[in-house]
Formats: sequence, C-alpha cells, structure tokens
Amino acid sequence: MSSPIPRPSYVRRNAIAHVVSRISATVALTFIGITSVMPAFARHLTASAPLVGLVGTIYYAGLLLPQALVARAIAGWPRKKPFASATLVGRLALFVVAAALFAGTAATAPAQMLALFFVCLAVYALSAGAGMVGWYDIIGRAIPTRTRIRLDGLAQAVGATAGVGAGALIGWILSRPELAFPTNYALLFALAGLFLVPGSLALLALREPDPTAPPRAKAGNRDTLRRGTLGRVISDRRFRRVLACRLLIASMDLATPFYVIHAADVLGLPEAAIGSFTIAYTTAAVGASLLYGAIGGRKGPHAVIRVAGAAAIVSPLFALAAHLAGGGWVVVAYPVVFFALGMVTSAYIVGFGNYLLALAPDGLHGAYIGLGNTFLGIQALAPMVGGWLLASTSYTVLFSLSALGVALGFVLALRLPPAQPRMDPAR
Repeated sequence: MSSPIPRPSYVRRNAIAHVVSRISATVALTFIGITSVMPAFARHLTASAPLVGLVGTIYYAGLLLPQALVARAIAGWPRKKPFASATLVGRLALFVVAAALFAGTAATAPAQMLALFFVCLAVYALSAGAGMVGWYDIIGRAIPTRTRIRLDGLAQAVGATAGVGAGALIGWILSRPELAFPTNYALLFALAGLFLVPGSLALLALREPDPTAPPRAKAGNRDTLRRGTLGRVISDRRFRRVLACRLLIASMDLATPFYVIHAADVLGLPEAAIGSFTIAYTTAAVGASLLYGAIGGRKGPHAVIRVAGAAAIVSPLFALAAHLAGGGWVVVAYPVVFFALGMVTSAYIVGFGNYLLALAPDGLHGAYIGLGNTFLGIQALAPMVGGWLLASTSYTVLFSLSALGVALGFVLALRLPPAQPRMDPAR
C-alpha cells in the first residue's frame, strides 16, 4: 500500500527544512572535519597513532552502530519526529569541548582533555545516529526519491561552497600566532556549534506527514512488527550487495585519519596546510554534489555510487605516490588526497543513503537506513586498525591495503542494479 500523499505545504516545508539542515551540518562539520581538524587536534594531545585513530572509531561507531536498535525500537510508532529530535542533545557537546579548551584544560591536563573530547564526540555521534533514523523515515515518506536526490545535491553544493570559505578561515585561525593552541581549536569547535543552530531550528520546523499506521498501535502489534522488520530487510539481496560495496569502499578509512599526520610528520607541510586541505575537500564536495545530483536525478543512486567508488581509489594511491616520491610536485599537490575524499563523502547520502531508501518497501525506510548504518558500523574499526597498521608497519603498507580494499568495492559497485522497492509479501 502506498503512503498517503502529503499536502503540498508539507512537501515544501519539509524540502526547505531538509536543505537547511543539510547545509547547516555540512558547514558546521567543516570546522571540525573528521578527516583533518579532529585528527590534528588529537595529535596535540597524544603521540599515539592508535589513539588518533580512535577519533574516527568513536565517531563512526557512535553514528552508525545504534541505528538498528533505534529502528527496531521505533518500528510501529506512527510519529518519528520525537526520535529525530534526539540529535539536538549531542550538539551541545561541541560547546563543552570549546569551553574546556578556552579554559586551558588542554595545556594543563592534556590526558583529561583528550578523555573529555572522546566522551563529547561519542555523545555527539550517538545522538546524531539515533536522530538520523527518525529523520530519514520522515524524509523518505515525504519527498520522492529523485527529488530528494536533487535536493541533497543542492544542499551539499551550497554547504560545501560555504565550506570553502570555512576552510580559508580554518587556515587563518591555525596560522595566527596570537591564536595559539588551544585557543585556535576552541574557536573551531565553537564555530561548529554555532553553525548547527540553523539546522536545529529546521528540525523543529519539520512537519511529519500523516502516518501510514493507525495513530496508536497496540503494544503487541508493535512487538510483532519489530521482530519481523529486521529479517525482512536482511532478506533483500540488493540490500546485502550494496552493504558489501559500502564496507569495501570504507577501507579508505584505514588511512583517512593519518593523511594530515603524514603531511606534517613525513612531508613537512605546516599545520596551516589544513586550511588548504579543507578547501580542497569542500571544493570537491561542491562539484561532486552538483554532479551527483544530476547523475542521480537522471540515472538513479547506483550511478552515483559507481562514480564515488572510482574517486575513493585516488586518495590512498596519491598519498602513496607522495610518500614514495618524498618531494616535488606530488607533495605540493597533496590536497588532491582531500579532494578525492570530498568526492566520496558527498556520495554517502546522495548515493548510498538514497539507494537504501529507494530499495525500501513503504513503511520500512527507517529500518533500511538504521540496519544498513548499523552494519556499516564495522567501518568504525577501520581507523583503529589503520593506527595499529601504521604503528606496526609503515605508511606504504597502510596506503596500499587501503587502496586494495577500495578497488574491490569499486568492482562491486559496477555490479549494483538500479534501486527499486521490492514487492514485499509481508506487507
């Protein structure tokens, strides 16, 4: 049975809320980039590569692992907006980190500051992951797939364009002697929190379409739905295939936290180069978002995944080339590594997220996103494994293994079929 069509005012309102939320998050997270700023910040507090890798592990584990539990918990509840609002809680954690840095905790007690940072990062990621399930359940019902892809592409392009300016500001902040550590990073975390405010207001303005389920499902019926939902999702062969593709492409995260460390420690690039890395990352996100919006709107999200899979191979291979060269134009062009990362990250929602939403039978959008992201939580181990590999072997081994895993993911991406909802006999 198809979902009832929301009133036009709901569609417009939710489309605006979705775009504003995406732009807000894109700009905010630029200031504390998981691939650049956060690893560099953690390196100020510890010399341990595994602990630097723990930044990515905490973030991805908190964001992805709980989502299947959340999807199961909210299955059968007609209204999902209260669950989507969970993301508001974790956003306050960024201000806690900023306040601690302004107070000088990083200089007087770096170990305690690192622990506080890890806790706040976990709170932020957990709340964002929990809220994402409810948010995409609503958006999946409210906005048609190809329209949603175009909106995602537009939002990412606008957000990334603003992120180019944010990258220049990051470089300026990190290069100013009067803004020495930890004041420089305190400003970055505070700016991230402030730029999340418009997205928070957009979430509050979100209007949920009329539910497809009765307003008050009985507890027994909800329990039956919860028990059957996850099995129905796992039985979808295309769900399993796109999941395997995404996990292999996530092999890039073996090396991702260490590119900025490699640039500073091995290639001798200054910390202010993080600004140029961020500009490269966000510039790529602008172009890729427009490209993916056009490709996805015409051919579907599977085509987006193929392009992103090809781009994902570039980062570890270029870093490997720069490492082996040790100097020359390859080192100067090191921002190419982050340009490729920006292209891949821009495909996570436009490509993979919309592919899962397009696969889902009516009423299972949240379950497909939640269960898919929970399985993808395996990628949270990649930065820690990468840190262990780096400590045990070398950058050559790390970059080579990352490139090999991504290449296998690209091959699988070429075999992905177009995404269409399956006929679900259980409904």
